[in-house]
Amino acid sequence: DLAEYLEAQTAAGVLTVDDPEVAAAQFMETCQGTLFKPVLFNFAPPPSPERVKHVIDIAVRVFMAAYRAK
Repeated sequence: DLAEYLEAQTAAGVLTVDDPEVAAAQFMETCQGTLFKPVLFNFAPPPSPERVKHVIDIAVRVFMAAYRAK
């Protein structure tokens, strides 16, 4: 799962993640907050592939800014 992957990347020195479960949840929520939940609650149509890529790119950038090993 994602938490295990983050733990492995921390062990490899790529990331600095104190709590892999929380970090995994943060990343998933960042991705889902504007893509999945509006569709789930019938507030918006499914996002376009371009919108999905845009949101995921931002999520990765924010995640790496917080957890990239220094």
